[in-house]
This record gives sequence, structure tokens and C-alpha cells, in this order.
Amino acid sequence: MIKQGLAVLLGLALAQGGSGSIQPFDSATFAKIKERYTTETVLVLIWSLDCHHCKDGMARAASLHAKHPDLNLVLVNVDAQEAAPEVERIISTLRLDSAENWQFTDIPAPRLRATIDPEWYGELPRSYLIDDSGKARGFSGRVAPTLLEYWRQQSLNRDQGLALE
Repeated sequence: MIKQGLAVLLGLALAQGGSGSIQPFDSATFAKIKERYTTETVLVLIWSLDCHHCKDGMARAASLHAKHPDLNLVLVNVDAQEAAPEVERIISTLRLDSAENWQFTDIPAPRLRATIDPEWYGELPRSYLIDDSGKARGFSGRVAPTLLEYWRQQSLNRDQGLALE
């Protein structure tokens, strides 16, 4: 009970940290993210501190996001809440403070993963491209430059009122 209380307090403290703060990711969060971006394209990157390829993909996304700050980017960290200071440091180092940042709560990770995608078993890096119709497509492995370009094009076409075939 004390552990849960501390996790809730830590989550609240992080959520109130201003722009770029890490919000607690619970079992309802992914559905809320999809709902929030129902008419837009969003890229969701799921990462961990021990995943070198995750940080490489985040750096690529950060570079594109810096050039096009209107791109919707969501980062979800799967590390334990105790790692929050290091998670914040990585986000700051990569200049991803302006992205939407989440971190798994103390709910068991398999339960949280199932709310994102029941077919996902925890391999990282993992990314999801959610299109403007709400359809989420998952990708395991390094973030491909083609995925980033597609994300950019989808967002540009939305802004111009065009649709990709």
C-alpha cells in the first residue's frame, strides 16, 4: 500500500512538473492518446533506458521534430518509476521536452503492454504510427527513416487538407 501511494505521489509530482514533464502511463492512457489525436497522425515511440536502439530512434525523431515542431510525437518509457530522474535526463539531453512524455506506472508491465497492443510482448524498440482515422500500426525494431518520413508526410498532408493513398 505504501509503495502504491509513493508511486501515485511520484506520478503526480512528475505530471505537475510543467511542460515536458513525464506523465504516469496507466491502463487507460493509450486509448486516451488515440482519442486525443483522432483527426491527426501521431508517432508513439516506446523506449527503455537500457535500449540503445530506442535512444537512436528517439534522436532521429527529435531531429525531425525540431525542424517540424507541429508533428505529434509521444514517448512512452517502460522503466520503473525509480528511474524517473534518468528518464528526465535523457529526454532533456535529446531535447524532447516538448514531446508528450509518459512513463509506465507500477501496474505490471505485461498488463500495460496489453492495453497498447495485445500482440506486443515487450520487445524494444517499439513504435506505433497512429493515423488520422485512429488506426495504430505497430513496428518492432529500429525506427526506420522511411517511417519518420511517412509520419512527416502524413502530418504535412493533414495540414494541407490532402490525403495519402
